[in-house]
Amino acid sequence: EVSWSVPPLALPESGTPFDLDDPPEAISLFVERARAVDVDFELTPDNAQSVVAICRHLDGLPLAIELAAACAAAIAVDDIAQRLNESLALLGGRVRTGLPHQRTLESTIEWSYNLLGDDERNVFICAGVFAGSFALESLETVCGGAGINRSEVIGLLTSLVDKSLIVVSHEMDTRYRLLETVRAFARAKLAPSPFLRELERAHTDWALGFASEANSHVFGSERARWIRRISDNFDDLRAVLERCQDQADSVTGLRLLTAMEPFLVEIGDHEGFLTTTAVADGASWLERLVDAGEVPPAVLAPMLSTRGFLLMLQGNDLAATEALEQSIDLFELCGDAIGKAPAEQYLATAVWEDRERSHDLLLSAIAAFEHSDEPPWQFWMSLFYFNLWDLQHGDHAEAEPFARRLGLLGAESGDAITKAHASEVFGLRSHFSDDADDARRHLLEAVRNYRQASFTVTCFGHCLDHVSLWTLH
Repeated sequence: EVSWSVPPLALPESGTPFDLDDPPEAISLFVERARAVDVDFELTPDNAQSVVAICRHLDGLPLAIELAAACAAAIAVDDIAQRLNESLALLGGRVRTGLPHQRTLESTIEWSYNLLGDDERNVFICAGVFAGSFALESLETVCGGAGINRSEVIGLLTSLVDKSLIVVSHEMDTRYRLLETVRAFARAKLAPSPFLRELERAHTDWALGFASEANSHVFGSERARWIRRISDNFDDLRAVLERCQDQADSVTGLRLLTAMEPFLVEIGDHEGFLTTTAVADGASWLERLVDAGEVPPAVLAPMLSTRGFLLMLQGNDLAATEALEQSIDLFELCGDAIGKAPAEQYLATAVWEDRERSHDLLLSAIAAFEHSDEPPWQFWMSLFYFNLWDLQHGDHAEAEPFARRLGLLGAESGDAITKAHASEVFGLRSHFSDDADDARRHLLEAVRNYRQASFTVTCFGHCLDHVSLWTLH
């Protein structure tokens, strides 16, 4: 016996126009079935995007598309798309052909669900808590947190894949997901269960652990992999933030968002270019979570630091300065010198033209980071910015040991960004020392490392500006 995976009907690529007279398979089926109940139905530029949204939401499943199209005689396609986003109850209608368990979408899924053993059902319902795709270890963590034996999850997951209740993808990393219609069914089974809160807590704990682990890899040889993993899991991280807001759990939500801070400019773009939408989204979440419930100073302090960081990325240095100053005050109230250091580094950048203040803030941050067992990524940035400060405002000598330290950290970590920062600093120091050949060598090395790291367009652009400076010289 051989199993063949039958793919869903073809959908148009996201954001890609298509020929209305010759649409992809899923769209064509919707139009055909809609005309069966309304002979005047036409696919037009005005309704095409709503039809695409319906078919995409239904994962290209023929039965689901038929049931949605059957509503077209009574409900505008815009309304069908909107209602499907809120609930799949709209698909409760029946098709006239097929076996009894194949005549409604719910009966088809229910029939498959009833054939599962108890352990398979538990893992299936656990998978339903994920908003997007997930890795095996993520499901194991959530199942384990909900009281299911982790060692049994892989076998039960394999069984659910074999029974087509869970879909597997091997594109980059192996990931699993429930089709939207199947996920809605799993959540409907979960909603009345006392198991719901326990499972949601396990899901939240997984998200916190995942984001914290990702934060520790923001610089290093595995940085690109972790950017991709954050992006792959972004739907679930967002779902946890929404749940924290709904349940007035501001502390947990802010802890998660603070851990995600260095990736907010990366989410949604594996190449790492600055994503303004993600930055604005992060800033919006901060405001909503603060408003959702009471926040103690120990949580509010890093939140304000993150807020200042995001405001700087949005070009609002005045508001960033206010937030960062409040953050520093709260860190001092809590007696957390190491926690305060990132806020000092950000504030030094926001008040860059205040030479003395930015100088003292950077030195204070570096001194605090030096006493940390595992300095965060802002340590590298503090060393980098102090060198830039010294080259712009100083005598080029004070930062020399910090330049060497930055170069050593880059060599030890193998991190392309740290090496790029170090090479850029060495190139600028050589430029101002009138060593043109050495400046050229280091600045071109910085460009290569920025490209390798796919770092933000802002930093890469600054480096190219410095290359231009050397060229003009």
